[in-house]
Amino acid sequence: MSFLETLTNAEKDTLVSLPYRAGLWVSQSDDAGGAESSALELQTLSNIINGFARDIFGAEMMQHVMAETLAQQERWPEWALKMDSVVDDCGRAVDLVRTHGDAKDVNAFQNHILEIGEAVAMAFSEYQGEGGLSQILLKASFYIENFKAGLAQKKKKTMREFLSVSPKERDALSALARALGTEY
Repeated sequence: MSFLETLTNAEKDTLVSLPYRAGLWVSQSDDAGGAESSALELQTLSNIINGFARDIFGAEMMQHVMAETLAQQERWPEWALKMDSVVDDCGRAVDLVRTHGDAKDVNAFQNHILEIGEAVAMAFSEYQGEGGLSQILLKASFYIENFKAGLAQKKKKTMREFLSVSPKERDALSALARALGTEY
């Protein structure tokens, strides 16, 4: 029996909808780029959910969640109307995983949700090549973020990866990480 079968319908809905809703929430955090940005980010969201649903090397629990997220693709428009509870639902979902899984499952869930959000954010670069002081501050932010990543023993980003995530998306990813009980 899959661990999803042990959950109430409301718990299962929260857990299964969150990968899609979290990715969409990050996408909607920055409206620069208009329709082109939205289209690329939605395609990336669909692609990463599809990829994670087929990932047999990750945590089995997370694969079940992602497979169910993909299986319920017809509900994605309905889930898109529930953006106001994404951050709160992150905490609830982690509690569910912690209750019904182990530390590996919790870590996989946290990482997958953040990876989805980051992939969506990187799908379209809202950065428009500002100059002067803005460029200096941007470069300083890049070096600071990579310094922090090194201290936390996390993967450092290339300048291209860094520029692909706007400040608003970075804020959204940080909010997701806090709600998930992890770091971005």
